[in-house]
Amino acid sequence: MTIPLAVLGADGRMGREICALARRDSRLSLAGEIRRETSSVEFARILKGIRCLVDFSRPDASIRAASRAASRNVRLVIGTTGFSPSQTASLKRLSRRTAVLISANMSPGMNVLFDLAERAARALPGFDAAISETHHRRKKDAPSGTALSLAESVRRGRPGGAPAPIVSLRAGDVPGDHELLLAGPGERIVL
Repeated sequence: MTIPLAVLGADGRMGREICALARRDSRLSLAGEIRRETSSVEFARILKGIRCLVDFSRPDASIRAASRAASRNVRLVIGTTGFSPSQTASLKRLSRRTAVLISANMSPGMNVLFDLAERAARALPGFDAAISETHHRRKKDAPSGTALSLAESVRRGRPGGAPAPIVSLRAGDVPGDHELLLAGPGERIVL
């Protein structure tokens, strides 16, 4: 049995990659590629035939699509970043109606780093923390959602501590490099 899905943001860098991966995976059936020019009527037609909507778009488009998908009990996998607090609250409310997975980074390695960052910050309370990240020159957000999630991991590790500053670089075709520096008396650790 294949899982019918659609990709919102199919005209973006990540959306194109997700579509290509879905086409090669025999467990999936790519039932729709939703782009900026996709009409509301076409989007409604696509929603009728899918079980999952994978979203790598923009916050406003993501919220509109998530609301429509949840009304049809279509599950959501959201890799979009940059949501406002009210948009995040909206997504949380929608998660009562359908399954919602939101992650600033879907990479297993980065999710391990988020966990390590929180544990290291907790274990080294006197150390300064700083984050640097580099992405390709076409990346629109700075800092990236991944860097912000890394900073949030550090914050969870030391509630009430100073926020970790983030330095963002955009150059070349770098897919994404992220480093957390923890510096204390006489030593520094880079994750």
